[in-house]
Amino acid sequence: MSPEPITWAQLIALALFLFSISKGVDWIVGTTRTGTKEAVSPLTIDMEAAKIEIRSLDEKLNAFKIEVART
Repeated sequence: MSPEPITWAQLIALALFLFSISKGVDWIVGTTRTGTKEAVSPLTIDMEAAKIEIRSLDEKLNAFKIEVART
């Protein structure tokens, strides 16, 4: 550490360093929470329910087509 006052370049370098550290921590937290956040999301639950309903309707339609083809 130098005894002279801090320069603008050093101040900007310190700000960029602290910003990059905070973004890194945010990225790490975001990657570890991705699975749990999506599993709890109401939109994800609604989408999965819609997919199940569509599969059910598709099976019923196929069964109807087979019934019609037999008669």
